[in-house]
Amino acid sequence: MAQVAVAEAYSLQQVWAKALEAANKASEKFKSTGDKTGEALALLATAKAQQGQGDREKALQSARAALLLAHRDSSSSALTDKARQLCADLRPRQVAAKVESQPLGVTRPLDHCVPGVSGPGSLPSKPFLGAQRMVGTQETKRLSGLVCVVTGASRGIGKGIAQSLAEAGGIVYVTGRSSPGKETDIILMGTVDETAATFGKMGGTGVAVHVDHAQDEQNMAMVKMIADTHGRLDICVNSAFYIPKPDMIFFSTPIWNQPMRFLNEQTSVGGLNHIGLTVGMLPYLRRGRGVVINVSSWGSQMNIPVFPMSYYCNKATFDRSMAALSEKVRNYGIYVLTIWPGSVKSERSIMGAKRSAARLIDLETVRFTGNAIVQLGSLSPDTLRVYSSKHRVLSSADVLGWEVDGYCHQGDLHTFSTGGRS
Repeated sequence: MAQVAVAEAYSLQQVWAKALEAANKASEKFKSTGDKTGEALALLATAKAQQGQGDREKALQSARAALLLAHRDSSSSALTDKARQLCADLRPRQVAAKVESQPLGVTRPLDHCVPGVSGPGSLPSKPFLGAQRMVGTQETKRLSGLVCVVTGASRGIGKGIAQSLAEAGGIVYVTGRSSPGKETDIILMGTVDETAATFGKMGGTGVAVHVDHAQDEQNMAMVKMIADTHGRLDICVNSAFYIPKPDMIFFSTPIWNQPMRFLNEQTSVGGLNHIGLTVGMLPYLRRGRGVVINVSSWGSQMNIPVFPMSYYCNKATFDRSMAALSEKVRNYGIYVLTIWPGSVKSERSIMGAKRSAARLIDLETVRFTGNAIVQLGSLSPDTLRVYSSKHRVLSSADVLGWEVDGYCHQGDLHTFSTGGRS
């Protein structure tokens, strides 16, 4: 302890170099003998000498080391208090900012007072602080890992729906007849392979399946593939629809000139095929989330001037058949809903507007209905059961008001005709 006393004596005389030398020698001696209390006292003397030399950072390190040794030796509470006090003295202190006197006795900006507008201009202005949260896309993956099937996704609204489901994290099977080099529409183009290739950048998984839904064998092969690969199906979107060719005859043709093949072709892809595919998927829908969304049209309830009579008959048959199926299966964990998009900005509608010089206004993007389906697919089973009973037919704008570009679509424009329960 003599060396510690010598160091403290030099400190009283403010001979800091000799005090530091004596304290270091004492610290080494106590450390070699294993005397923790003596080493703590020597480190305190070292800290005081370093403080006297103006090196507060090293002094604080020595004082903290002494506090640690004193704390381990529970018998020396006085030494612990002494080391703790020295640490507190050596910690850097923040100097409070000087507040200048302000007019009217105000020293800080108020929420109801804007300097220079509703108060004296000399008041301190409250700084604007903006925060932007930078995160990944995982928070938006409401359908992560869910198995989804979207029929008729080569282009148009089916493609937009599939992209929305993929962006929400789903494993999306997109079906269609088109394939690279064998496009079904040489004017509009688009294949299911191109659609599935876009899903990787959106955070989802896409699988292109070449299926002609007019063929029952291919529909059943699709069911078998889902059963063998996953054993379940969470969301089934029936979107495939065939428009008889050529378009110039299909649209705006007088009823007496409309051939009977229009009805046969539309019901084969866009009506009966969806019912058969859904019935085939029932066992696997029960094992999954069990959401079935039918993309139909309010043409099932009222006339749309440019479409032929076969279009109205097919859509009405489709809606009523699916409503009857919904009534049978909703108590078994399968929820069948029908969604009516508005006027959609698809490749076909844009081409038709160019041909007829028509003006397209208030159009829905193909992703708008897709986002609405994501919203429906993420609902709880209890809510879906109520929807499949009371609100089987919904407009896209009834589910989701805001467009991808911020435009707000008006709901309750078409589904009034369903009478609540449909």
